[in-house]
Amino acid sequence: MPIVSLGEAFVEFVKAEKGELAKTGSFFGPYPSGAPAITTSAVSKMGIKSKYIAVVGDDQFGRAFISRLSADGVDISSIRRVSSRTTGMAFVSYSDGSRSFLFHAKDSATALLKEGDVDLRGAEILHISGSALGMGWGVARAVKKAVREAKEAGIPISFDPNVRTELMNERMKAQLIGLSRSSDYLLLSKEDGAQLFGGDVEGVSLSLSKQKRGVILKMGKDGSILFEKGVSRAIKTYRVQEVDPTGAGDWYNGAFLAMLQRGKSLDEAAAIASAAAAISVTKISPMDGPSSYDEVAEFMKKANN
Repeated sequence: MPIVSLGEAFVEFVKAEKGELAKTGSFFGPYPSGAPAITTSAVSKMGIKSKYIAVVGDDQFGRAFISRLSADGVDISSIRRVSSRTTGMAFVSYSDGSRSFLFHAKDSATALLKEGDVDLRGAEILHISGSALGMGWGVARAVKKAVREAKEAGIPISFDPNVRTELMNERMKAQLIGLSRSSDYLLLSKEDGAQLFGGDVEGVSLSLSKQKRGVILKMGKDGSILFEKGVSRAIKTYRVQEVDPTGAGDWYNGAFLAMLQRGKSLDEAAAIASAAAAISVTKISPMDGPSSYDEVAEFMKKANN
């Protein structure tokens, strides 16, 4: 499989009303989710083979997760089912442009991912999401093994720190910084960059790009910047009516990596990724977005006319 990822397997519930999760309200869902899983789904929808490695419960939510990735074209042969724990869950609420998460993770099936589950045969890129490191020690060890094996095999590593303050501690922060520095492609949000490296995120991104194949700085509505070999270039922004921003950064990641596998330049890949992410925020559910590369190409054509 050209692009392989591993980590959390969730179903997500999104609160309909804005405000705190603690307040009674209505929820939409369950939506199959998990940052690296969304990225992997996006890769497949953009026409490139992908595989996801994870653990789900042998329950309705686990079956929904597997069914969704399979329908999207992802190789699900390395998703393990267990009867001892339920599938992981995440609850999300929005308030004044910010998001709050509550995870049922470390005591769910997601946390049972282990080193023995790692299988990088055929991988041409390994994608890692930093959120996976907060899913439990077993998951963190599996991620570290995958990174180690990828480096030994010369497989490029794509990394999105995907900071989750609900899961953050000093040890995890150090690990995220280490992976940010050692990855081949760094796909960084401005908020994550500020939390990990301080205020001058663009300066840090520029400096890191001198030792990498490419750095992307994702800035939400303000677009993105590509850094390559110490040079920065702004990527076109697409204005759309936002419905649900969850998963947009992961859609960017997946489309970007898929386009690299299609032989596109970094600039072309980033431009297409920006368009794919824009389409994704117009739809409810983190895995929903463009159905194909052709849809993105048509969207870009119309936007550019």
